[in-house]
Amino acid sequence: MNAIMDALYAFPGVVLFRNWRVANLIRMKRPQFLALLLSNAVLLYVFQSLLEKGFNKLRIR
Repeated sequence: MNAIMDALYAFPGVVLFRNWRVANLIRMKRPQFLALLLSNAVLLYVFQSLLEKGFNKLRIR
């Protein structure tokens, strides 16, 4: 679900923001922006899972 939402944000969303003059990608291509969003999501997921494992170990003791 996250990948679908990121793709919608990276491709049609960037065009809408450019047309509304809110934001524009100057040096970054849209596929690079999508890769950045997806890598951010993966890093956040890994960090959250590691953090939750640590909290679960504390609760068991």
